[in-house]
Amino acid sequence: MAFEPKTVTFKTLDLANLYVNGTEEAAGVGVNSSQEELKKFRISGPDDLLEDVKTLDNRIVNFQNAVTARVQAGTEDKPYDASMLKREFLEEVFALLVNRKIPDYRKNSPIETKNTGTVEEDLLINALRNLSDQTTATMLGYLNDGGQRIFNSYALLIDAIFAEGDKLANNPTDSATGLAVVSNVTTTIPDTVIGGVTYNRVTAERIPGAKDPDDTKNFNYFVIAKDSTPVVSGKTNVEGYLVERSDNTISTFRPVVDAVLSFGGSLKPSSYLKVNKDLTAITGESPQPRLSRQMSPMWYLYFWNEARVKVLRGQLNYKEAVTSEIRDDLAKANKAYTDLEKQAGLTRQQSADGKTQNPDASYETATMDFFEATNTKAGATLFDNTSNDDYHNFGNWTSSRSTLKTYIDAKSTQSQDAMLDYQTTLNRYNNAFEVMSKLQEKIDGLVKSQLRNVA
Repeated sequence: MAFEPKTVTFKTLDLANLYVNGTEEAAGVGVNSSQEELKKFRISGPDDLLEDVKTLDNRIVNFQNAVTARVQAGTEDKPYDASMLKREFLEEVFALLVNRKIPDYRKNSPIETKNTGTVEEDLLINALRNLSDQTTATMLGYLNDGGQRIFNSYALLIDAIFAEGDKLANNPTDSATGLAVVSNVTTTIPDTVIGGVTYNRVTAERIPGAKDPDDTKNFNYFVIAKDSTPVVSGKTNVEGYLVERSDNTISTFRPVVDAVLSFGGSLKPSSYLKVNKDLTAITGESPQPRLSRQMSPMWYLYFWNEARVKVLRGQLNYKEAVTSEIRDDLAKANKAYTDLEKQAGLTRQQSADGKTQNPDASYETATMDFFEATNTKAGATLFDNTSNDDYHNFGNWTSSRSTLKTYIDAKSTQSQDAMLDYQTTLNRYNNAFEVMSKLQEKIDGLVKSQLRNVA
């Protein structure tokens, strides 16, 4: 049965193009292009390795919707920040490149063939038994031109994936103006003319460091010109909850062309006039240009709660992706443990006469060897490394069994912790949606009430 690659879905066309075309030749021209090499990597070779490629691709793509910015720095025990995850993914790409003969991406003999007791298998040379100890340049040195194109293409793709996910944390973005935007709650007031300018809203901002017992003295008050021009800001809305009104800003500067076209005609500059708390003019004060997002109290709450939902969704996606990563580590560890028990069974503690203390030995399998290379902490070994080889006697296997069981137990604990962490974030996410639902009910009730009064 021919291997059927699974469709990988991307958020943006740029990511999709990078996945398909890779580095250098965006158009994929020529038989040695990155595009051609990536295609061969994903559809040519043994089915089990192609399934591993497919699984890795989907694990990487999971992070396009995940916020990894400001997460706890990863460690060798918990490599779940962007930097260490990228390293882990690239180690797996390298392992998948050298763990096949057709297509062949090898250079400088990164593998050696051993009889594992049942079949001839390609094992990594001793120098590569722990890929965490290798530099990127060292790994590239073991790959031919095609392998290097694939490795470098994945490096770019992974960076772009994490960058796309982190965009969810920038909400609102307000990239149109490049200026800091202050969120102020506004209240509509009757048209008030001061100095020949008509004002119809009032807002306030807290004075930094002010702690007067009379709380009204802790704020500066401003009235806003009636003809201020609204401009759409850069907030990313939650799917299904688009509320244009809550995205408005009051701009005193020329906005981007799209905003000009959206509103049509010329834009009128806005002006803020500092006033007393009773909204009377202050001698010597004159209208000043500012840039602030202006909303009623209700829209203020809705705006920021909607932004919070979007960020929490990205954080929740990160928790989901980490949980998936731990499950993947556990699945590989259990598969390696099955092979370990089988290979250990080929040895004995002592010979039949009960005297010889040099029992039979057996090799690690390729599954064990590549698992060790991609999952061992830097500067350490996962399996017994006596004589710097993959050939172990009964005692060696006993030591390796203990180490691997410790690894599995640690990952199992991490999996439980990750699920609790996920549940905590899920609760916050659900709470934010509940708040949004109540706000919508309140807004809906107010609108219907006003319509009845008009009728």
